[in-house]
Amino acid sequence: MLGLFGFPGLRDTPAEHAVHKKRREIERDRRFAAAVPWDPKLKWNQEWNIKADTYEVRNLFPDVKPTDHAHIDYVKSDDEKVLSPEGTFVYCVKRLKAGEKLATLYSNQQGTVMFDGPVLVPCLHEKHGYHENRWSKSPWMSLTPMEFVTLRAGIRFAKKHTVVAGLGLGHQLIEVSLKKTVKQITLVEKSQELVDWLLPRIREFMGNVPMDVVVDDARKVVPKMTADVAIIDIFRGYGGNTFSDCPNIPRVWCWGSAEIYSSDGYW
Repeated sequence: MLGLFGFPGLRDTPAEHAVHKKRREIERDRRFAAAVPWDPKLKWNQEWNIKADTYEVRNLFPDVKPTDHAHIDYVKSDDEKVLSPEGTFVYCVKRLKAGEKLATLYSNQQGTVMFDGPVLVPCLHEKHGYHENRWSKSPWMSLTPMEFVTLRAGIRFAKKHTVVAGLGLGHQLIEVSLKKTVKQITLVEKSQELVDWLLPRIREFMGNVPMDVVVDDARKVVPKMTADVAIIDIFRGYGGNTFSDCPNIPRVWCWGSAEIYSSDGYW
């Protein structure tokens, strides 16, 4: 345990702090020089270095003011967040500073991504289950490179009649709706509040594929459905996720939301 957290009470000396700072600066400059334009199809690498001015994401609330706070509980200004109608969810756009690291995952591999300038990251947080006035520190969903790369496989599988379980910020639903191979979508989302609040804004980015919406627990209803593909995105943690048998759906693909952090807080 001490190997992970260090001895309690010890601090770097000024000389040690200067050495660590210099190392970070050298790494940052090296990675900035290696930055490449962002592309959602970019091959995953344990060290992703991205040009910030090429990283554009869909903002569901364009009028919301970006916040510099990594932790949602410190976002106090009303113009820096949007509450869902019943106050269960909160939407904000976090500004990630140049040189900050975000975690990335791909299969069982771990890595980091660094941008050579500031970028904006839309985030959705849910009310903490044990504290009525606090939000879960890790997002329900956030539009980071990790989010995009870990959803790519499921989007590739989508065809004909596809079930999308889990709404989030709608990235997967939007991408599935834009595929020519997809002819029908069934969205399954447990929260009626989330559907009423975000789906109208998400639809503005979607293709013209017919879509049914089922508000229920995916674990209960999807196994009873008939479709060609089911893409399940309802899990709290990344990796090792399973789902019930779906006898009338030939291909079922699972993904789990993962805790994403920068060096100054959770993302």
